[in-house]
This record gives sequence, C-alpha cells and structure tokens, in this order.
Amino acid sequence: MTDYVTIDIPFESRYQCWFCGEPSNGTLRCPQSGGHAQLNGLELPVCTECVSFVDKRSDMTIWPLRLHIKDRLLNKYAKHLGIGVIWTKEELEQSQLEGAIFEGFRASAWKMYEIARERIDFQGWALTVDGNAVESLDDTFFFEFQGTRFLSVESAAAYYVKSEGLDESLLLGLLDILGKEQFEYGLRITRLNPRPTKKRRNQLLREVEQQRRETDRVATLSNSRVNDVDIGAIRPVVLNSAVIEVEAITWVMGRAITTLNELSRFEDCFFEEHEHLGGPRAFQLFDSIQLYLQAREDQTWAEKLDPNRSFWSQLCR
Repeated sequence: MTDYVTIDIPFESRYQCWFCGEPSNGTLRCPQSGGHAQLNGLELPVCTECVSFVDKRSDMTIWPLRLHIKDRLLNKYAKHLGIGVIWTKEELEQSQLEGAIFEGFRASAWKMYEIARERIDFQGWALTVDGNAVESLDDTFFFEFQGTRFLSVESAAAYYVKSEGLDESLLLGLLDILGKEQFEYGLRITRLNPRPTKKRRNQLLREVEQQRRETDRVATLSNSRVNDVDIGAIRPVVLNSAVIEVEAITWVMGRAITTLNELSRFEDCFFEEHEHLGGPRAFQLFDSIQLYLQAREDQTWAEKLDPNRSFWSQLCR
C-alpha cells in the first residue's frame, strides 16, 4: 500500500491549489517519481476543477500530471486567453461595442483573460516535506512556445486554433512540412490566412513545401561551397550612399544565394531569423542585400569593382 505524505504549504498559500493558484478544497494524491527515497507518494492541495481533469486510475507522477492539468485548462479557457491576443486592455476599454451583450463583454472580458492567464502561469511552490526537497522537474517531454508549456506540438496547435479561430487543417499541414522548430512561422502564416478556402489552403501548403525544398537544396549547396570561403575576410560594400554591411553579405553567402530570384524565395526566412532586430532594421538589411545583388547583375561591376568578388567566384564554381 502506498503511503502518502502532505507537502509543506507556505502560510500565504495555505488555501491555494498547487496546480493553478485558485482556492483549494481538497487534496490530490500523486505517486513520487524520485528525489526522496523514503516517500512513495505526495498529497497536494487542489481545487475542484483541477482534480476533475484527473483520471482516478491515473498513475502519472507530479510533473506529467501538472502538464496534463495545464493542458486541459489551456484548452478549456482558450477563448478567454484569446482575448489577450486580439485586444490590449486599453483597446478593449476604448472599443465602440454597443448593446447590452457587448457592454457586458467589454466590462468583464479583460478580467476573464487575466484570471485564465494567471492560472496557466501559476507555477506552484517548491515541493518539500519537512523542509527537504522531494521532486525535481523532468523537462524532456513537453513542447514550449513563448513561455507556455504544452503536452505536445499538437496540443499547442489545438490551443491556438481554438483561442484565435484559426484554420486547423492549414496549421497542422504547415507543421507537417516545417516541423516544430518553425512553429512560430507556421502560426504566422495561419494567422494571416485565418479562414482560407480549400483552394487557397492547398496553394499555401504547396508554396511552403516548395520553399522548404529550395531551402534544403541551397543548404546542401552552401555546405559544400561556403566551407571554402573565408567569411572573416568579407568586406562591406558602398553603393551610392548605401552601405551593405558584412552581416547582410555573410547571410547571403552562407546560403549560396547569388541572384535576386533566389533571394525572393528566402525572404520569409530572412525576416524570421532577423525578427529580433525589429522591423526597420531588418528591412534595412534586406533592402541592402537586394541592392547588392542587383549591382552584381552588372558583370563588369561584379568582376572589377566588387571587393568580395573572389569569394563570389568560389561560391559560383
């Protein structure tokens, strides 16, 4: 028979659910997966809703169980959480929604969002018994996106489809092509096309598939060519009054992009990778790349005036 021990509860949290921070009214028994050899199981304070998400026959240990409960909360309150995606608090207060229903929504919507967000973000307190740590986090099985942990990529996709009213088939199709590493890119395309026709959806999937194949092809070429290029010796280029910086030139060379046509297929990739710079700076770099490749279309300039001509010749061999 499993022995269960109640965890230490800080005074300020004595009436809180460990999973979501709401008022607790009972305890939940969880098997112990390690970290304290003398304990077989733990009792944690829990609210009525969180305990309702747990199969009584479940033998999940604490961290997988918490992730499971958070996932259920995410999907149940996806519409509430979606309010924070569509609106800011100020926009909602200043909106021109009219009628009794809309007035009620305007008055309560942001509070609903805040409550749902707080429950999802709540991390509980450190698990201890008599002051001794009893559990450590196994962080190998979840998918994390923008600070939120999901059971899987599929769970994350289901959440965004429900909270923002997106096209499920398009998002899942994009993720099949792009993989979870480009979840943000797939989500961005889906947000731009929230309700596509079947024809438009298939067109988008074909375009992204073609783009991915082209990226893979160029990456294969660049791996065999760029190794011979001394990236550290690349020099900035001045065209009229514009300066094409080394950062922009190395990005293009690193992908063996030599023409404007090839660059156009990597436009989304470029802005995704340079999003951290901010819009104006990223556009400035991209425009300079276009200017540089356009100048190189003049063979005389490319062979005689381009300070990086020797590196380009290595790429184009």
